[in-house]
Amino acid sequence: MCYYRENILTKVSAPEVKRSVNALRGKANSITADSMKFVKAPAAIDFSAYKNRLKFVGAAVDDLEKVYKNKSIPTYSASIPAFDTKKRAAMLSVVQSTVECTKSDLASLKQQLEVFEEGRITMDTSVGELQNRFPTIAKEIETEIKNHEWAKDSL
Repeated sequence: MCYYRENILTKVSAPEVKRSVNALRGKANSITADSMKFVKAPAAIDFSAYKNRLKFVGAAVDDLEKVYKNKSIPTYSASIPAFDTKKRAAMLSVVQSTVECTKSDLASLKQQLEVFEEGRITMDTSVGELQNRFPTIAKEIETEIKNHEWAKDSL
């Protein structure tokens, strides 16, 4: 787990994201530490020690011991109704189809982005490329140059 955390932190440069990841890691460590406390079975109750300490109510300790030993802890047993199972399966089906549609939309958007990036005008774009991209404007410019009309607006 530590490997993945470090791998995530190396890919993130925003301090608020790093702070969130570290907070999440701290919470996970806290939960792990707390769970380790409760994994062990509790120590057995020493009824004889309490009986010796509480001499005037020793009979009450015997009664408590009998009740404690005869007590059974309830076991969990439940089943999920068929309707809920079908509803969950339908929801998962919808989610899966949504994920598939989103993946195809994302692939389409990536293709559109690549086309956009190819046609982007940058400092390295040549005049010839601009003339090929905007032929009507190039024709206007050539006509203005041919007729010496490039300075008519400044007069």
